[in-house]
Amino acid sequence: MIKESNLINLNSKRVVIELKDNRRLLNLFMSDSKLQKLFVKAEGHRIIVLKEDIAKVTKIVKDNGFFVEF
Repeated sequence: MIKESNLINLNSKRVVIELKDNRRLLNLFMSDSKLQKLFVKAEGHRIIVLKEDIAKVTKIVKDNGFFVEF
């Protein structure tokens, strides 16, 4: 039991963003090259970004007419 404990580490340097099913929002994340450069990984409606890049993501999304709050 001790051998198998603590095998999962919390990575507080990354944030998972789950996008709502909104065609315009999804299109923004799929087509904006500035946003895509900030992705660590993207799959389905989930995007992983570094915590330090959240302000950049928020600005780009707000500049495109969406309200975002983290």
